[in-house]
Amino acid sequence: MKISILKSLIQEQVKVVLKEIGDASSKPYEYKIEFEEPDQEIQYEFTTDSKLKYEISIAQVKPLRDSRNIRLVVAFKTTQGTYETSTNKSEQFKIMATVIDAVKEYLAKVPNATEISFTPSKSTETDTRRASLYKAYIAKQLPGSKINTFSDGRYVVELPKK
Repeated sequence: MKISILKSLIQEQVKVVLKEIGDASSKPYEYKIEFEEPDQEIQYEFTTDSKLKYEISIAQVKPLRDSRNIRLVVAFKTTQGTYETSTNKSEQFKIMATVIDAVKEYLAKVPNATEISFTPSKSTETDTRRASLYKAYIAKQLPGSKINTFSDGRYVVELPKK
């Protein structure tokens, strides 16, 4: 009985923390365009306080069900690592603020973008920590969006209608 009460309290604290994530209190790192192929793909680059270099890739694809709309596929990683690499440098909030800022900047260039797709890496098959972090940021920074989860680990954010 006591364990279930403790579990419940911990879950409530996690919900409160997740609600505060993405509230724009973390300022993004400065980033620059490293590569751009108009109407196709863009890559941004930035360096964290711990001197890790990151790249953010945003590519445009047309969903099969409606070729007038555009889906943005977003991924980011350290330039020395893979999309599965964990850095554990406690810089996740500034990194997420930077990724969201770059996505918003790119969305301004692509007015007919209707979706954003991402696939968070995880340490185990049941690990949802990064997905929870990403979803909390998206909910705060892109209000009115709807996040759909797919069985292959992919998330698609339906952007609010303009």
